[in-house]
Amino acid sequence: MTAENGIFAQQLAGNEIIVGDSVDSVYLRVKVCGEVYSYFYSLDGQNWHEVPVKLDSYKLSDDFVSGGGFFTGAFVGMHVQDMQDMNLHADFDYFRYEELD
Repeated sequence: MTAENGIFAQQLAGNEIIVGDSVDSVYLRVKVCGEVYSYFYSLDGQNWHEVPVKLDSYKLSDDFVSGGGFFTGAFVGMHVQDMQDMNLHADFDYFRYEELD
């Protein structure tokens, strides 16, 4: 999901990635190439699948917000949102950030 100055969008609407009940873990990865973020997931930590969504990295700054702001740099983190009001949660075992060659 994205939000650009109050306009919300769900890039995978109608093409959601289904994770079966038998899956214990989902691994997530973000690759940054210049100003573009690409996203990947794995159900086993070995075989990676690209999510068909690419986002502009410059929009991940508070300076992008309408009305301005002060550039504090791009943000990195994890977020979960229950979009169907099922009162569900997600647990994260760890979060690792590393620069790749």
